[in-house]
Amino acid sequence: MHSQKLSIFLIRAGLGFACLAIPVATTSTLMGQENPAPETNSTANSTPTAKHDFRFEVTSIRLSETGNRLTAPMPPPTASSFTSLDSVVSLAMKAFDLKQMYQIESKPWMSSSYYVINATLPEGATKDDIPLMLQHLLTERFGMVYHRETRKMDGYKLVVAKSGLKFHKSSERTPNAPVADFDASIIKDGVPQFPDSMGSIQVMTPKGAFWRGRNRTMQQLASDLSRRLGAPVTDATGLDGEFDYSLAFIPETVQLPAGIAPIGSLGTNQAGMAPQHSDSDPGAYPELSDALESELGLKLVPAKAVPVEVIVIDNALKQPTEN
Repeated sequence: MHSQKLSIFLIRAGLGFACLAIPVATTSTLMGQENPAPETNSTANSTPTAKHDFRFEVTSIRLSETGNRLTAPMPPPTASSFTSLDSVVSLAMKAFDLKQMYQIESKPWMSSSYYVINATLPEGATKDDIPLMLQHLLTERFGMVYHRETRKMDGYKLVVAKSGLKFHKSSERTPNAPVADFDASIIKDGVPQFPDSMGSIQVMTPKGAFWRGRNRTMQQLASDLSRRLGAPVTDATGLDGEFDYSLAFIPETVQLPAGIAPIGSLGTNQAGMAPQHSDSDPGAYPELSDALESELGLKLVPAKAVPVEVIVIDNALKQPTEN
């Protein structure tokens, strides 16, 4: 049994993702980590309920001089401030609690121009109030005009395969240890090994992607698959409750229905490197569609005309109003 103990550190890698990059040279290095998607459906989610109709008190917005998210310096956060480096699109996704890129439509510059934002929270405001405050910021400072549309998109239904389920309901609540506590990992035969205190996590190894689910619903798994495929995935398993499972696969495109173009490069990991894969490798991961059926007893069935609520940004100012 071949194993390596690996040290890790945390870096930011764009909207909705975090990466665990390993600066060590081994043949089985942990390449990255994704955050499992929160439970959601295929429609644009309503903004979380806010206690008050707050607005940011003092807000500084400036266009990033470097022009992109990865190289611009982040403003330092404080307990009473909101700081971010975001595009209009990523701000809108936070404001309307959107999880998938296909849930928003905009002009190209709205996702490529980044803004350094430093705002003071009003007294009594909590994190639940931030989405509504961001809506106010977008309409008042960026002059954003938007509307909602329900569109029909090709996607998938997640169903139970004829072979039957190959995972079980959660027997107890698994604690979700902070990533900061996860300072080492062991990979055995291509499979990451995690402490019992680690909850749900998604990592990239040179062999492919490995998803560990703890206390996860089928709706949450469908949302994770939707983010991976860049297409709506609805839960049609009929399974209620929370489940524990492990899924290892090569993150390549499954057979997509006509008209679906996956968002991002599904054949590369978060560092932009293709997973190492060989049919002769006993630890090689299968492709996603095969892994779902062989490892979990689930199947993705192409579905036509899945209703998806989309936020359409009709207009916005590239240069926000003055501070």
